[in-house]
Amino acid sequence: MGTTALSVLQSSLGTLIGDSQGEYSSNYTGAINNASKEISSALFIPLDNMDLITGNILPPFIWATTATLDFYTEPTGTLLKNTDGAYIWNGSSSAKLTASGTDDTIYIDSDAYPRLLDLMDKTIDYKCWAYPVDAAADAFLTIYTVQKDGTAQTLNSTTTTYAGKKCLIELEDQSINDDIEHIAFRMRVNTTLQNVYFDMPRATGMTVREYLLPQDFQDGQLSSVGIQTSGYADDACDDLHPAAWDTVYDWEIVTEGVYKYLRLPAGYSNERRIRLKGYRRLETLSDDSDTASIEGEQVNLLLSYAAYKLFEVESQEIQYT
Repeated sequence: MGTTALSVLQSSLGTLIGDSQGEYSSNYTGAINNASKEISSALFIPLDNMDLITGNILPPFIWATTATLDFYTEPTGTLLKNTDGAYIWNGSSSAKLTASGTDDTIYIDSDAYPRLLDLMDKTIDYKCWAYPVDAAADAFLTIYTVQKDGTAQTLNSTTTTYAGKKCLIELEDQSINDDIEHIAFRMRVNTTLQNVYFDMPRATGMTVREYLLPQDFQDGQLSSVGIQTSGYADDACDDLHPAAWDTVYDWEIVTEGVYKYLRLPAGYSNERRIRLKGYRRLETLSDDSDTASIEGEQVNLLLSYAAYKLFEVESQEIQYT
């Protein structure tokens, strides 16, 4: 999908209305944003997302900024959002971690995401695709728990990873202690200043019916849900191009706090991709370098309506002057 910068839209709007002196330019941005909201049924961003995996209790990556995640924490190193497919196995983003010291981590725990405590006394698999940039054997997974009597449990992966390769790190058939009050899932970089890209992790071992919706669907509209029915990989969800899908009916959107969750009508076999389709409104623009996900005739439609909104505002200002 092509994009068009706000500066280009502003210039084109001025040309369209013949405002060669920029008399009305202070209201261009507002007119463009108002237009995109009012004709969102005609101008929108289509969504097709496969971040979610059946049985995965861990939430997808929701980026608060390009360097911080909701629910997941990186306390000391440098975290960066990545959308380059070269460093993603399957999904919309991965997290680049630059270690500031030995065994630097991205982690999610039950303090931030209390649902994880449902894993107590379960046997689970914890897996994640990783791409170590320069150093082999440098990416690891860890599960850490604490029981109410203070007993700690640390479970570490032993999967060998290779520099410059996408590697599936697996921590399988792990028995989680009963009566825990804390659990954490960590993605670790072993060596100081080394870089590893981590895909969205998965922890499976129980029936999950509610899934935190990916970022675009927190504000966007969900139209359809599909479940992957088969695959060629050991875990079907690791197929790069899943081809077989069943449509899910009677799904719901439920809200917990400020977040939206997808509730499925039944449990499904674990480690299958969930495909979400829908749409969201165009981006709200403010800086000249901001871009809207439109091009060609879509730009013409937006500018035509923006011109109408601009004259609507200007006529009101004249009326009350």
